[in-house]
Amino acid sequence: MLAGILSILTSGAGGGLIGGIMGLFRQSSESKERVALAKLAIERDNLEYREANLEREHQLTMLNSGAKIELDKVITETEAQAEIATVTALGKAQKVFAKLKTSTWMDNYRASVRPTFAYFVMTMFTVFLAWSFSHYSDGIEASQGAIILMGLLDTLVFMVTSITSFYFVSRPNTK
Repeated sequence: MLAGILSILTSGAGGGLIGGIMGLFRQSSESKERVALAKLAIERDNLEYREANLEREHQLTMLNSGAKIELDKVITETEAQAEIATVTALGKAQKVFAKLKTSTWMDNYRASVRPTFAYFVMTMFTVFLAWSFSHYSDGIEASQGAIILMGLLDTLVFMVTSITSFYFVSRPNTK
């Protein structure tokens, strides 16, 4: 029986059967390889697509940062030109005022009109504060009066500090 099976396998029909089975196996393994290669190609294309997107995003970021730097440069130059124009205009105005034959006191007063106005408003607020507090003090209890007085004094201190810091601290020295 073993001899019969061996003779069938080694004969033309048996060889054809084994060859066919081997061909199917080979075809199956080749198609698996083609599928695996196609998957690798798709993954490679996806990676290239992601890299291209990242490259475009990087280029866009670089363009935006370059534009921001250029915008900052233009803003700085514009502010500098405005400052130069202001200083030039003040210099011209000073030359016009210098031609006037006025006293030193008048020149100093002319330079201090805005601070004088600010101090006047602050003084008027203080006078109004004192008047209103004395006028309405009869209808206010001591504890309420202390709270109101502290609030008004805080407002007064804020005003004095704001005016002083504006005219003497925050403004650049132009001399």
